[in-house]
Amino acid sequence: MFSSINIFYQLLKVDLLISFKNIKNRIIDTAIWVVAFAVMLKYVFPTLGMPVQYATEMAMVGIASAGAFEACGYELVSDYFGDQIISHQLTLPISSWLVFLKISCSRAIGLLTRTSIILPLNKLILGDALNFSTFSLTRFCLASIIVSVFFGLFSILGSSIPEDAGDIERTWIRIIFPLWYFGGALFTFNSILYAFPRLSMALLLNPFVYATEGLRVSVLGASASVIPFWASMVVLFLFASLFGWWGVARFRKKLDFI
Repeated sequence: MFSSINIFYQLLKVDLLISFKNIKNRIIDTAIWVVAFAVMLKYVFPTLGMPVQYATEMAMVGIASAGAFEACGYELVSDYFGDQIISHQLTLPISSWLVFLKISCSRAIGLLTRTSIILPLNKLILGDALNFSTFSLTRFCLASIIVSVFFGLFSILGSSIPEDAGDIERTWIRIIFPLWYFGGALFTFNSILYAFPRLSMALLLNPFVYATEGLRVSVLGASASVIPFWASMVVLFLFASLFGWWGVARFRKKLDFI
């Protein structure tokens, strides 16, 4: 047991060391699109008739969007169709599911680190429009962690879908993008519930909804969504477990490991 934990720790440390070599550039990349989006929300959208409230409701879902952008797990797909380092790792004296858990943890930690700048940047640009009177630091931190864990595990499933390295873009467009687009990144669940009640019920099958709504409630308070915060977190955790298991099962068939 101790040996497996030590191997897991060493593998995770190597992944993080490699990932964090480029963390500065990835934080800059995240900052660019966060700032661009926040500026549009505050200064451009209001001239088109969008209320300022829309800016506050959309600003907090950046963590979910960042996770969706990398849900295909480009590194794992490239490795599978390239050097297959993962095949070597699966021969180590450690449970195969721990190898994939290591990948998920590495992705979750990287996502959490890069997106830690989203809240401060949005506050800096939106100013008083982003009211922190109902902000809960505990809930926001918990939501950020669970959302990051979800996308870390979801990326295992996303990485198992492409049939070749060139199929990544098609996978994102056909599967990830619809989930993101209808997952509350551009609208709130309350608005869909009011305008299209039947569609809103179908959207409850989309795990991205619980990620975006949980983040909104943690910042804007319970009135920001009809979906309770703790319900969002529990359902998202269950989806994370399901997708993680499903992704490992698909890779088990691809790589033929026990």
